[in-house]
Amino acid sequence: MRNLCYLLICFVITSLSVHAQDKPASHEIKTVSLEQFNTLVDRCIAVLRTKPALTMSEQEHIATIMCVNTVTFTLDNNRKRIYTQGRYLQLEQAVREKNYLKEVMKAYPDSFTKGMGIYFPKLKMEFYGSPSAKYLYKII
Repeated sequence: MRNLCYLLICFVITSLSVHAQDKPASHEIKTVSLEQFNTLVDRCIAVLRTKPALTMSEQEHIATIMCVNTVTFTLDNNRKRIYTQGRYLQLEQAVREKNYLKEVMKAYPDSFTKGMGIYFPKLKMEFYGSPSAKYLYKII
């Protein structure tokens, strides 16, 4: 009986540790190079221009939200936005033209306001507002 209990405990601990490794750590800051970020921005623009929000994958929504948050909230030492021209401006225009915020809220109706932004529990993402660093790309 004692051995059976020991085996059961080992099985449960092993199962939990394997399951925990399958899930990405949502609290980790995602670091990318400027080149990688630019590629992500370009992909998001293409997706926004070709797909309605209801047909976008979760990964496409996450990338779009993270790119928009990064463009909007990455500031220099003088508290001025860094990413304001070219592709970054195109991303913001695509978000406005597609009314992305309204459409993504339709795709994820369980969203709720969090401060001045919107939180999407299923995506584990905050959009706009004052998102913490885990909702932005850290560009190196």
